[in-house]
Amino acid sequence: MTDDNAVGIKYEATTDKKTVVNLTNHSYFNLSGVPGSDVLDQLVMINADNYTPVDSTLIPVGISPVDGTPLDLRTPVAIGKQINDPFQQLQFGRGYDLNWVLNTNGDKNVLAAKAYSPTSGIALEVYTNEPGIQFYTGNFMDGKDTGKQKAQNNADLLIKIVSALFCASSAFLTTNWNYLLHRKLIDTFTEVLFSRIKHYTREIRMVG
Repeated sequence: MTDDNAVGIKYEATTDKKTVVNLTNHSYFNLSGVPGSDVLDQLVMINADNYTPVDSTLIPVGISPVDGTPLDLRTPVAIGKQINDPFQQLQFGRGYDLNWVLNTNGDKNVLAAKAYSPTSGIALEVYTNEPGIQFYTGNFMDGKDTGKQKAQNNADLLIKIVSALFCASSAFLTTNWNYLLHRKLIDTFTEVLFSRIKHYTREIRMVG
């Protein structure tokens, strides 16, 4: 916790051999202030022109623009407005469960994402030097876990906005290598699989 009401997390790792490195956290929020209420009226903005589409097993298979899709969150959108849209990417994840390619160019001082509850007035801003934001609406939660005041954690009751490197399969990298090289995105994928660095440092800052 910081003096400006933020939660800051710094991830560090040092390796002496090539290995998998992609550290993140899994913090869940309901900005309504009412445990057990849904998040469908809460607004989300993600500063990203592109996202990494997935296959039916939720493994990223490329990079695509958000234009003209329910994944265009560059201006605030109510979570419930399009969460049940027949768009295939939403169907695969039973709602929002995707990675967005941030426009921030690794600048942790530029706003990456924001969520806001019009009911409570509570807002959450996210800043990071990671290249991606994973936005998830708890679609696979089944109530077995509980949160504040022992409220059951079910789908659409919580949101997760976490930053990370992009995940990908080796087949995806092979198929899209030239595209990633041209877009200068090679490292955002290959660090995960090959750890081309000896010291890993990433940060996320969540401001309420």
